[in-house]
Amino acid sequence: YNERIIIIIIIITKLVSINVKHAQKEVKYVNILCLSTSIAKKNMHLAQKN
Repeated sequence: YNERIIIIIIIITKLVSINVKHAQKEVKYVNILCLSTSIAKKNMHLAQKN
């Protein structure tokens, strides 16, 4: 009975760590998108001035 609980906990922690890694990748991707959109907006603003 105790062994089953330990195995379940190990499986859950593995799943959680995998999800955390994926989440970090997604956050990086979102940050890159936000950066590129803000740069694009600045460039548009500069282009309108010129």
